[in-house]
Amino acid sequence: VDAVAGLAGMQQAIATSSRRAPLPAAVAKAFHDKAGGQAGDVSTPLLLFRNNLSTITSFMYFNRSDTTHSLHEGDLSVDPIENSDRQIRLFPRQRKGQKRVAATKIDAALIPVDAHPRFASMIIEFKRRRADAYAAAGVKPPLQLWAIPGDRPSTWTSDVQNRWMESALTQVSMRAPPGYSWTSHSLRSGPASAARAIGAPLEQIRYYGGWARNSDVVLDYIDPTVRPSKEGRFFFGWLFNENQPPPSPDGTAVARVT
Repeated sequence: VDAVAGLAGMQQAIATSSRRAPLPAAVAKAFHDKAGGQAGDVSTPLLLFRNNLSTITSFMYFNRSDTTHSLHEGDLSVDPIENSDRQIRLFPRQRKGQKRVAATKIDAALIPVDAHPRFASMIIEFKRRRADAYAAAGVKPPLQLWAIPGDRPSTWTSDVQNRWMESALTQVSMRAPPGYSWTSHSLRSGPASAARAIGAPLEQIRYYGGWARNSDVVLDYIDPTVRPSKEGRFFFGWLFNENQPPPSPDGTAVARVT
C-alpha cells in the first residue's frame, strides 16, 4: 500500500486559489516540537515523523520544495560527536539556477549542532528508523533521503512538500487564516521574514535560501509586517549579533526604541 495513500485523509492538497502567506515561525516551532516528541517515541508512524521533519528542514534552510525532496541520504548529515565544531550539513542537490553547476562548486549550508541540538538528534533518529524500516521490508533503500517503504520517489513533484506540510499542519491542529494558504512557497517566505524581523543580515538569508549574491529577489519573500518573535529567535538567532539594531527589509538600519 502506498504510504501516502495510507493517510490520504491527512494529506489533502492545499487549495491553490487562496493567497499564499509566509509560514509563521510559531507554526514551524509547533512542527519542530512535534517532531522532537516523535523522535523519542518509536511507536510514532515513520510517515508522520518524516512529514514533520522534512517540513522543518525546509523551513530551517529556507528551501524550495525540489531542494528538500531531492536530497539524497548523504546530503543532510550531522558531524560525528568527536568533532570539536559539529555542524548539521545540507548539500543542496537541486537549486534554481544551479542545475548545471558542478557539485564540487556548490557549498553546503551549515547549522551548528550547538545551535540546534534537537534538530540534529531528529535527523540521526530518522535515518536510523528509515534504515530499519527498509531492512524489515527486505528492500534496498532508494537514494532519496525522505523516501520510506511504500513511496515512489521517482514520481515526486514540487507538490509533495505541500502534502508533507498538510500532514504536519493536521498533526498540530493548525490552519492558515481564511482566504490564505500555506504552501511550499511559505517555507521560504516564512523563514526569510522571521529571520529578517529579528535582524538576520540579508547576505545570510540569501546564502541559506540559495538566492544570488546581492539579488533583490529575496525582498519579494520578506514580509515587512512580520514582527520579531521568540520562535524566530529560536530558529535564527544564531545567525547574527543581537546587539546590533534590527535592519529594515531593504537593508537599512532601524534605530532601536528605548
